[in-house]
Amino acid sequence: MEVFRIGEKILAVVQLIATEGELPFAEIGSRLGLSKASTHRAISTLREAGWIVEVPETRRYRLGLSLWELGRRAVDQVPAFALGFPVMQALSTRLGAGVNLSVLHGEEMLFIAASSGLPSRHVPVSIAARSPLHVTASGKVALAFGTAFEEVIPRLALPALTPSTITDRKTLLQQVVAIRVNGFGISIGERQVDRGNVAAPVFSAGGRYEASLAVAFDLPCDDAWIEETSGRLLEATRELALLLGDRRFATDDALVS
Repeated sequence: MEVFRIGEKILAVVQLIATEGELPFAEIGSRLGLSKASTHRAISTLREAGWIVEVPETRRYRLGLSLWELGRRAVDQVPAFALGFPVMQALSTRLGAGVNLSVLHGEEMLFIAASSGLPSRHVPVSIAARSPLHVTASGKVALAFGTAFEEVIPRLALPALTPSTITDRKTLLQQVVAIRVNGFGISIGERQVDRGNVAAPVFSAGGRYEASLAVAFDLPCDDAWIEETSGRLLEATRELALLLGDRRFATDDALVS
């Protein structure tokens, strides 16, 4: 049992630093309610592994690059990323817009990849950032295709991040049902007042939802551009679905080849 308790303490230190940034030894212990000995043991173990490092100038601890390397390997093992990045790049170049890939992580979306478009429509996204499901098209797509949404929506917290954020469960449910019918979703100013995005699901073999592929854009944005972008996005997700083994979108010519 002691082994498991030590492991929990080590994970708690990593999660604290990941959330709060650089912290001194004493604050890490006090924030987690750990004794000096337990804090020292956890930090020593993490430093040996390279998961955290001490900043000499401040004597504070931050995350180490070994942890980044481990996280990168985890992302590389996500099929939608491993096979999909060239598709993302091609779509981004074609549209001149930022394209991102996110996966369902608990009851949030986790952004795992992004490809930049032309500066005029480039909307950056932070890799490893998380977002509530109800504030982006990617999250609503995940609700529609990756969850039993009629059970999930009633228990979701729906904080308003902007005046346009959907906080009414009935309205959110209606939008998710519409996404199931249309095959894609659009969000306008719901996470950030000056940003929008259109997203579609990425499927793998058997029609299983794997991720959301989204195109981000600045507001205001021309409706015709959004409509054209939605069509090209669907083409890209179908191409990626074929690479992941979902044959539902294969044409006769593709099957022959």
